[in-house]
Amino acid sequence: LGPYAQHRGCGVIAAAFDSQKGSDHIHQAELYRHCPAGNTCQVAKKNEAALLPDPDPTLLLTRPEAASRRFAGEVEAALGHPVRVIISPVIGIELVEAPPLGAGREVLVLTSDNAVFHAPSDLRGRQAFVVGQRTAEAARAAGVEVIAVTRDVSDLLNRLRTRRLNEPMVHLRGRQTTVDLAEALGAAGATVRDVVVYEQVAQPLSPEALKALTQHGRVILPVFSPMSGLVLWQAFPNVMAASREVIAICPAAAIEWGDKDQPVVVSQSPDGPSMLRAVVASLSAGHLAAKGSDR
Repeated sequence: LGPYAQHRGCGVIAAAFDSQKGSDHIHQAELYRHCPAGNTCQVAKKNEAALLPDPDPTLLLTRPEAASRRFAGEVEAALGHPVRVIISPVIGIELVEAPPLGAGREVLVLTSDNAVFHAPSDLRGRQAFVVGQRTAEAARAAGVEVIAVTRDVSDLLNRLRTRRLNEPMVHLRGRQTTVDLAEALGAAGATVRDVVVYEQVAQPLSPEALKALTQHGRVILPVFSPMSGLVLWQAFPNVMAASREVIAICPAAAIEWGDKDQPVVVSQSPDGPSMLRAVVASLSAGHLAAKGSDR
């Protein structure tokens, strides 16, 4: 697994999933497959089992319930078989009371679907720049005309700097943020005001999640944001027996992971489809290796 870059933005490709891991395990299993009967074979089989990934790993999802269930369904659909899934949200979303947006026609900047769900006013008829397809879907469902869908915040900043500096904008956002869009765009001459409409609140891991982490086995752990990486690390038990594989959506999320000795896979792009591919690849490695050992 390659190291991740020391970069705080989610727009940088710092590392990619090491697809060789699974094939390495399968290759080593081949060394023991044709051994003769007897004690030598039994020892070889034992060694083979130690080399192989857990054929039935646990996928620990820590996003909000609805998002986790949606992602779990996408993973199972991509794999074509069920997966052992534990859902234990470590961040809850709470409404922040905000004044109505008013009758002005400021262009909306939406970096999360939660901003749409918790908007203080009816958004119908307004225009918006959004980050991510999920946010775009939520915005359109709320009657918003989506001008452009960008991949991440860095892409959004570049788009706005070149196209919309002469129009007033309003950024509906959460209290916690990794990039101050109003400040960044204001420095470029734009008029942008911030309206905080929700906040993220840390939650403890569930007893089921803690049990999975303190027992022997393989746990695959996707980290979808820098804040969830930090909160998740702080929520981890002091004693862990499980072999964990951390997959971060971007370098900033990887950096917040507290164990600097643990290799962290970073998604090729800071978006849901890339995270899905990385998680499916990790789960597939163990599944293929297990099938090979049964031949």
